[in-house]
Amino acid sequence: MRWRRLLLPIAALAAPPAAGPIVFEELAGRSGLRFVTDSSPTPNKNQPETMVAGVALFDYDNDGYLDVYLVNGAAIPSLRKVSPKYWNRLFHNNGNGTFTDVTEKAGVKGEGYGMGVAIGDYDNDGWPDIFVANVTDNQLFHNNHDGTFTDVTAKTHLSGALHEGKKMWSISAGWFDFDNDGRLDLFVSNYCKWEVNKDPFCGPNPDTRAYCHPKNYPALPNTLYRNNGDGTFTDVSGEMEIDKFYGKGMGIAFADYDHDGFTDVFVANDNAPQPALPQSRRQEVRGGRAASRCRLSRFRRIHLRHGSRLPRREQRRLGGCLAHRHRRRNLSAL
Repeated sequence: MRWRRLLLPIAALAAPPAAGPIVFEELAGRSGLRFVTDSSPTPNKNQPETMVAGVALFDYDNDGYLDVYLVNGAAIPSLRKVSPKYWNRLFHNNGNGTFTDVTEKAGVKGEGYGMGVAIGDYDNDGWPDIFVANVTDNQLFHNNHDGTFTDVTAKTHLSGALHEGKKMWSISAGWFDFDNDGRLDLFVSNYCKWEVNKDPFCGPNPDTRAYCHPKNYPALPNTLYRNNGDGTFTDVSGEMEIDKFYGKGMGIAFADYDHDGFTDVFVANDNAPQPALPQSRRQEVRGGRAASRCRLSRFRRIHLRHGSRLPRREQRRLGGCLAHRHRRRNLSAL
């Protein structure tokens, strides 16, 4: 037994086996995820041809497995999905490492020239819905709980905001509850002013046309929609002062960066300063005295560059409060 006692401390001191390298394997073809993005490239070098397209992983049928939704382009110059090669695609996860294309059955092939996708349960029915940001009209697909979706864009008023009489080129979107009412609102990032086959000429020489730098296109404001709780949305970009900020919007991120109980928005722009849009609270006068209501008044713009920090005075000026949501929870303003 003595030799066993001697081996124990030696084993305890032995180094653990070296971890092997992390290796990924390409399984798209084998799993049935066969998809090719088609941006309809043309000799005119239209700007959207360089931008497509978004993807979402979500469990649309609540079976515990992540499904895949892929956004696609459209024909140019019509900007319509005139062929199945331009369809957006929904792949159902079979739970065994394979996927099945259920696009037609689900009714989510889309219309127009697609860009981004945002998933959210906007009506709080427990089933995720699909919002597609397009160069053309945006689309919202409501989940019917049976593997199919219904296009409710017109009913919900989410086809897209206008700028100078034309629908803005939307490129991405995100769901978040900006007013703390328990319902998901929608922030849409818009890119630049553009018309099909009217791009400026850009190229290394007069005989060769190339895709233009973003600086050659005027910027656009973004759009904020408030969820009315009745299946419709209202564009509150003006009320919340979102429409004052111009840029070539790309990605969106949400966080309560100053811990005041309200979700703030960060927009990543293409070739422009990145605006952070913190929410500020409003002072209301009641009975001759000012009272903090912790109600959203507007968003303000703060330019953030790589590696920058928010100034302390800006942090102090924002203040903090907890929004009242439900009386029975006793979450009055602090």
